[in-house]
Order: sequence, then structure tokens, then C-alpha cells
Amino acid sequence: MTARHEQLFWFIYDFYHAHQFYPTQDEMMVHVGCSITTIMKLLRQLEARGYIERESHRYRNVRIIKMM
Repeated sequence: MTARHEQLFWFIYDFYHAHQFYPTQDEMMVHVGCSITTIMKLLRQLEARGYIERESHRYRNVRIIKMM
């Protein structure tokens, strides 16, 4: 797990607890300061490790299923 993975995970967690809905990939991109391609890669890796779940065809498609 890299620092960037942790940064993204905790941003998703904090965003959800502040707003009661999950951030969009664009919001994640702005917060982490990287490209959408990098965000997609980080999300795939977090999902493979079992921390998040993504639902296809949804605007806010990320959901935390396990804490770090």
C-alpha cells in the first residue's frame, strides 16, 4: 500500500462522513492531484485489496467495504 493509496482511501472516507455520499472520480482527481488514469488505477488496486467496491454505471460508484 502506497501513501497515495492511503491518501485516496482517507479522502473517500472523510468525504463520505462529511457529506453522506461518496465523491466522484473528478473530486478524487482534484484532491489527490493526479490524472483520471491514475485515479482509475488506484481505485482498481484498492478494490482488488478489498477496501472498496465499485458499481458500474453509477456517477458516484465507489463504496468503502473494509477499513484500513
